[in-house]
Parts: sequence; C-alpha cells; structure tokens
Amino acid sequence: MIENSIDAHATNIIISISHGGLKQMQIQDNGDGILKEDLPILCERYTTSKLRILDDLSTIQTFGFRGEALASISTVSRVMVVTKRESDICGWKARYRGNELIDGKLEAVASTKGTSITVDDLFYTIPSRQTMYLGKESEETKQIVSLLQLFSIHYAPQGISFLLKEIPNRVLFKSPRCASLEDSIAGVLGSAIRPTLRRIRVERESGVECPFSAEIVLSPKSPIPISPAVSFVLFVNGRAIQNSRLRQGIRRVLEQYYYCSDSNSRSRNQSQFCYVSLEIDTRMVDVNVHPNKREVCFLDEDYVVKRIVETVETEIDRALSLQAVGKVTPTKGVSRGDGVCAQSASKKVRVDYSQRTIQFATQENSICLDDSWMGEESADPARDSAVSTVSAVSPIHRLARSSNQESFFESPTQTKTKTNLNSNSNSNSSSTPNPSLNPTSLHSPNPNPNPNPNPNSPSASQSFAASLSFIPSQPSSLDALSSSLDASPCLPHTQGRRSLAILSDNVIDTPYKPTRDDLQLSSVFALCEDVRIAGSNCSNTREILQKSVFIACLDDTSSAVVQFENCLYLFRLSLILEEFFYQLILFNFGCFYEIQYMDRALDIQTLISAVEAKKGETCSMSKLKEFAPMLKDYFSIGIEQDENGKWVLRALPLLISDYEPFYGYLPLFLFNLCTQVHYTNEKQCLDEIARELARFYSFIPVCKEREEKEEWESLIQSVLYPQAKKQMIISDRLWSSGAIQLLASTDRLYRVFERCFGVCTIKPSNLKPDFCLFKITSKQNCMDATDQL
Repeated sequence: MIENSIDAHATNIIISISHGGLKQMQIQDNGDGILKEDLPILCERYTTSKLRILDDLSTIQTFGFRGEALASISTVSRVMVVTKRESDICGWKARYRGNELIDGKLEAVASTKGTSITVDDLFYTIPSRQTMYLGKESEETKQIVSLLQLFSIHYAPQGISFLLKEIPNRVLFKSPRCASLEDSIAGVLGSAIRPTLRRIRVERESGVECPFSAEIVLSPKSPIPISPAVSFVLFVNGRAIQNSRLRQGIRRVLEQYYYCSDSNSRSRNQSQFCYVSLEIDTRMVDVNVHPNKREVCFLDEDYVVKRIVETVETEIDRALSLQAVGKVTPTKGVSRGDGVCAQSASKKVRVDYSQRTIQFATQENSICLDDSWMGEESADPARDSAVSTVSAVSPIHRLARSSNQESFFESPTQTKTKTNLNSNSNSNSSSTPNPSLNPTSLHSPNPNPNPNPNPNSPSASQSFAASLSFIPSQPSSLDALSSSLDASPCLPHTQGRRSLAILSDNVIDTPYKPTRDDLQLSSVFALCEDVRIAGSNCSNTREILQKSVFIACLDDTSSAVVQFENCLYLFRLSLILEEFFYQLILFNFGCFYEIQYMDRALDIQTLISAVEAKKGETCSMSKLKEFAPMLKDYFSIGIEQDENGKWVLRALPLLISDYEPFYGYLPLFLFNLCTQVHYTNEKQCLDEIARELARFYSFIPVCKEREEKEEWESLIQSVLYPQAKKQMIISDRLWSSGAIQLLASTDRLYRVFERCFGVCTIKPSNLKPDFCLFKITSKQNCMDATDQL
C-alpha cells in the first residue's frame, strides 16, 4: 500500500498502527486520489488502473499492476477507503468486505486531497492465522520500522516523507529532511556513520545488451551497529528488492579489504552498510517473478553483478592506494621477493602452474583499516613493517613413479628404494612444485619462483600454521577438541571455519592440476565407470538437478527445498554432497592442489585420541604411516613426521575454490582412515578413502545461531549447489537412500491456481512453521491435498 501511494505521486505518507498493525492499520497520503468511478470495483481481484493494454506489461514503471493487494486484504479484514481527487468538490468513503463494496453505496465526506486506507481486524476470517501472531506485535512493529527505513533512505532525497505512528499518537519513526543520499542514510541510521560513507558511481555503458547505471554508497566499517534488515539496501528502478549474489559479492570485497581482527562474524556484519540503486531499461526487467515482488529478474544479471562488484573493488583499491606509497593488500594474495612487490591483480601474467606460490593472508600480515578509508596515514609503524614483508611458500615435491603399471601396494622396503619424498637428487623423480592455496585469498602469480625471503620477517607458513598449535595434548572428548579447533584465531574468520565464495557469475572455478599420465590406474577407471553406469539410467533425474531452482534450506541446514517445473523436491544435502565430492575426487584423481598447514601442523595422535576417548576404542596408526606417500600423491592428504618425530597433518586437498571442510569432523575422518579402510585391495582401498574424504567435506554442522545458518545457506546456495548442478552424475542410489524426495506436484495437488488466502494451510511437519507450501481454497481440496502429501 505504501508503493501504491508512491505510484500516486504522494510526497507525504503517514502510517498509523495498533498492535503491530493486526488490530488496525491506516495508510494516509496526499497523492492523486482514486476516481469515484473506480471505487465500486476497487477491491475486486485482478482489477488495476495501471495497465491499459497488454503491451504495458513489457514497460511497467509502477509498483502495483496485478490488482491483488486490496483484493487480498479485503478478503481477510475490514477495509475502509476515503479518497479525494484535486478536481473533486468532496471526498468519498467506501467500505469493503470480501472483495465487495458493502451495500453498494458510496458516502460523501469532507476530506483533503489524497487517499486514506484503513484496515481493521486483520485475519479475522482466519482465527488460526490470528493465533499465530499473538504475542508477536512488537516483532511486526520492528519489521514495519525496518521497511520504512529502507524507503526513507531511497526516497527522502526525492522529497517523499514517511511518518509511522502507534495509535493514538506515539511517533515510532519519522524520515529525515535531507537533500543528499548521504544525509538521508545518516538521518536514518545515525549521524556517526556520515564520515565513513563513500559514494561510487557505475556509469551506463553503450553497446551492451543490458545497459545500466548504478549509484552505490558504502560504509565498510561503521562506528555504530547496523541492523541486518537495513545493512544492504537494493533498489532496482525504485523498487526495493533482494539479491543475495550482489549482496554477498560486495560483502566479500568489504571483508577482503577491511579485515577485522574481531573473529565474531556477527560484529563484522553489523559494522557494514551498503546502498545500491540500479537503473535499468524497464524492458529488460521482469518484476512478476515473485509473490511479493521482493525479487526481480533482469537481462544479463551475471554481467551486471560482476561489473558492480568489480567497480566497488577497483574504487576501494584506488582509495586505499592513495594513503601511502608501497602499501599492499595481503588479502589479495600479493607476494614479495627480494624486496620487490609482485604484480597487482589487475596486471597478472600467465605463468606455469608449477611456478605459482600463493601467500596466506593472516592476522600478522593483514591490514586493519579502521581509519584508512578517509585517506589517513597509519599510526602503527610495527603494523606497516609486518605488512611489507611476506615470505614465499617453499614448494612441496611430489611422489615419483617409475612405471604407469606399478601399484602402490608394495612392501615398505620396496617403496623406500623406489621413491624419495625429501630428495631432489634422483634424476628419475618428478619434483613438480605444488603451490599451496589459501581459500580466503585470491591467486597472484609470483614472477620469481625462487625468492629469497627475509630471515627476520614472519613467514606465511609460521603465521598460518600457528592457528593449529594450541590443541591440548590430552583432550577429554571430541567435543572439546572440536571447540578448540573452531576457536582458532588464524583460521578464516567465519563461523564453522569455512570461507564463503561469492561469485560474480554461475561458473565456479575449481583449481585442478593438469591430468597426470602416471595415474592411469585401472582401478580408478573402474570406479569412474561404475559411477557412469549407475547414472546412465537416470537422465530424467539429471535434468531435475541441472534445471532446478534452489528455494531455501530448512532449519538445521541439512536439507533444502528445490523446485523443478511444477514439482517441489526435498534434497538431503549431506547425502547429495557426499556423492558429489566422491565423484569429484574420482574424476580428478591425483590432480588437486593443497590446503597446507605448514611448520606447526596438527598432531594426528592427539586428534585420534579424542575419538578413541569418545568411542571407547583404540586404533593403530601403522597404516597411515605406511601409506602416507600414497595419501599424499593420490589425495593430497599430507601426513609426515615433524622434527620431534610426531606424525602430523600438513595438508588437505582443495576440492573446490574458496571452500574448506568443517574441521570439527577432522578427528573422526582420521580415525576412519585408520579403521575403516582396507589397504590390501587397491580398488577397495581407493574407493573407501574417497568415500571417507567425501563424508568429511560434505559434513554440515548443526547451526544454532541465525547468522551462522544464513552463512551456511549462502555457502550452499552460492557455491556447493551450483557446482553440484554443473558436474554431478545422479544415480538410483540417491533415490533409494532418500537423498531426493518428491514433496508435491501442483498437477496432482490442485487444478485451479488461487493466489488469495484460503480456508486452510497445509504445512509438512518437517518444515519450519513459517514456511508454507500450498494454500487450499476449499475443504474438499484440503482433504485431497492432505492425502497426496
């Protein structure tokens, strides 16, 4: 109804509510008013004055056009409308119930120019719905305030004012009077944010399929907490919408440059604010794709999102570069050798993959830019010194194999005579350097493959590996060990120790090495062929996955609801991701880069002892020690002895860019490598190791905090699910195991599509209470739908 007031060219909009709007809600404006001739049909369904001909749908410039808002409201409440146009000598009052004008009469009343719509007793026709909102009046009020804050930020500079009152006369919100966008943001959120705001402009390009322009205002480190509801404000052609890809892309850039030492992700999120206003040709935008118009589709969305994110990154990089000469941004993966700064990301050169060294971005060498946004010099010389020296990561040499036909299942004596992991002198050995990747940093090629690091500077390996050195030597339980792992200060600062990959398009870069001719194993070929055969009879299921649309995760993030055509499916994420990672490991066998934990790695015995204490079982590490070269060569699992003779974990495979597994599962993974793998049979051994590794990478923890759940859901929706859609082969096993379940089909559920509220609501018991799948319009249809569900 607020959008209808804006469509009517109103400049003053007053909202009055009682009991969170459930008892009474009134929207009053000074707009153009409603024609008297239109009042008898005002609340009828699909009645609108904003579309004259069918072609108007392709050039919609108004918010409302479907004629359903007042129709839906009058179905579940008592509606009174008072309106007066400038040309009328008096106003007209009309009362509605159930889409119809009561008694078919209009009443002449004294009124000012504009329209006033009063809604009484919301949901009085559905007592069960009223019961749902009992005790939630304050929460509903907060949501109304957040909505008005969004509109005020965008429309206050345009001369539109908003006032929210709680009946009888308590002011809850009043939009500021301002002339600029920065003043509007400061007036809504607080004047303390004003000095931290920076405006970025994306100019319209000619010669592209979807030309657009964008106005962006950022506050990467706000001095005041920002509510999540208004931390990211997006308008497309003046319409407030949501776009998770653009939001996460800009958020990634802000966190990349403004690296907070506070490991609490909630604190970081509350210190960021972003406003984006997109102007796109209305012919390129489809606004009729979401029930409440909170999402829109526009042409070439990938290009638009990518260009905005790149522009924001370029402007931030340029602003920070002005503060001092020689400053670098370690989170961009910049490396130094011989005191000379490596090339920036904007001037990359292509080099052989074996010569790349990727540096770690850690607390010791990260810039914390509390005041640098305004171009001030840093007052901390020690920090500048730490920033200016980042040493190179020494290469790890790969296992050599003298024949393609040889099996790794040999005696320890034979293995020692055929391979040497720590020596470069063997002329027959293949010592290909293996770059170590940090999932939270970007690639940056090192033009000097053999740099001479400063011995007095802190090395990247020392700073990163220090995060894993404090684990207690005798943990009392697996839970205690998992907590200590999760509390590590130098692992990526995200809940659950994972890094979100916010992508600018649908193509996900997965870093694989070139295919190795020395890994043509018949056992691996047989396992891959088994996967292909299992999926050869499931072409329809393959299409379901490839063309499905992700809707949402459920409360525990272990399952997700997706849509394919007119069907809803329930995906058990743990089972699907396990199969996906299993196939990823087989089809890219031996070609993964590593996530390396360098000088002070994890003590494997400490990890395994935590599981032994929990399970009451003991296991031997003899197999891990014996087959450590094989694990390293085939699966990039680095297990070796340190200088004290302890067996430690130094590396794990990087299966997907910007994704790390949940480290709380690591002790159980190592325990299973010792106890659940049969190392005497080649095919069975490789299959079981791949399965255990896939379970480790597919494990999703139970999320108790809302922010943590949102991060995991964003990770699944933006990274894992698109990658699975792109590469995964579906087999009958996923159907038989319950990994994919059909929830309902609209063809079988009901034949007539009804948009308005009905008599009954069907809710599957395993979905969250506010997640409603279907609305049934008659008792008979309700009974039929219950039987089908």
